[in-house]
Amino acid sequence: MPETEKSKIVSAISSALFQEALLAELEDSDSDLMNHSDARAAHKMADLTRYMESRQKIPRSTAHRYNLFEHREKEFRQSVRVDPATFDYLLSLIVDDPIFYNGSENPQTDIAIQLAVTLEWCGTFGNGNTCGRLARSYGFGAGTISEFVQRARKSLLRFYSRFVAWPSATKRTTSSAFHSARYGLSGAIGFVDGAYVNFSQKPHVDGHLFFTRKKRYGLNVQIFCDEDQRILHAHTGWPGSCGDALVFSHTQVSKNSERYFAIGEYLIGDSGYALSERLITPYKMPRAAQSDNARFNTIVSSARVVNENCIGALKNRWASLYGARTQIKVAEDFAKVNNHILLCVLLHNVTLQMKDPWTEEDREDVSAAEGESDDEDDDGCCIDTPPASRNAENKREMIKRRVLGNY
Repeated sequence: MPETEKSKIVSAISSALFQEALLAELEDSDSDLMNHSDARAAHKMADLTRYMESRQKIPRSTAHRYNLFEHREKEFRQSVRVDPATFDYLLSLIVDDPIFYNGSENPQTDIAIQLAVTLEWCGTFGNGNTCGRLARSYGFGAGTISEFVQRARKSLLRFYSRFVAWPSATKRTTSSAFHSARYGLSGAIGFVDGAYVNFSQKPHVDGHLFFTRKKRYGLNVQIFCDEDQRILHAHTGWPGSCGDALVFSHTQVSKNSERYFAIGEYLIGDSGYALSERLITPYKMPRAAQSDNARFNTIVSSARVVNENCIGALKNRWASLYGARTQIKVAEDFAKVNNHILLCVLLHNVTLQMKDPWTEEDREDVSAAEGESDDEDDDGCCIDTPPASRNAENKREMIKRRVLGNY
């Protein structure tokens, strides 16, 4: 990086002070002491001065920040990824948060603009997902854009448990009835699958641990959802080198399953997971080659499509999840990425509640992310998982007989 004017001046004064100190041993005079004192004062002043010359005001256009709210709905959605009604609802959640009020004579920027910047940040990918690009669009400094995102993210995440929560006993019964009627999967209350959230560059902290089997650096995020693509739980923070079975085994849903499931209830996952009484998976080879097992696998895979669609909808709408641009320089930077992921999960569920779907037409402006998906189905892959218990094997056999009896 080029040396700044300030560093040049400080270095020059430091060099002069060093030379003065050497000469002081040879010539001891009041004049020399006075010059030395003046040099030290100059050094201190230069060190404490942030800018060595007057700052030049950079001309910025403020048109977009105001025109945004005058756009037609299609253009508005392309910018902030939600329709006006959803935007107004999100704004109503955070408008009274003290984080947006500094109590000074210079109030913060309109909360609606801070929210719009944050949503656009979450919904863009690659070069579009930068403070510089948003700064040029909205007419703010890059540092100000970062502050907007941090404030709005913190404020919205206060509502995380309201929108992302494990289903009640009543809702689980409804889900079980749905899967029983549709597929014969009585007791199924939802699905789980892993999704990679890649980093734009290798983390500086334990970077090798985050190298995924897709040859990228990222996190393995476990996404639990129901038949409506509503996310029930998101477990993030684990390195991408860890497989789904390992990460799932460390979730609260797995470790304290009695708190999340009634008798007979279970989730459905792909063959990357270990079979258990609470997680039913397809048969692996060579047993998958048997005709009845193959039929069962096909039906289970058909049911699991909803989980794949859920992850696809999450990433396509909030395209920043295709590649987190936060530089991981210290361990605390991981928390920023994790909170960003949780914010996108919250926004996904809010749009479902608001009946604000993301359509094929809406996807046109995230074409840069096409082909970036690392979340392919693991069914049929040769992934080693811990051996299942006899009870888990018996339960899958019982479910298989019930499922095949419906077809």
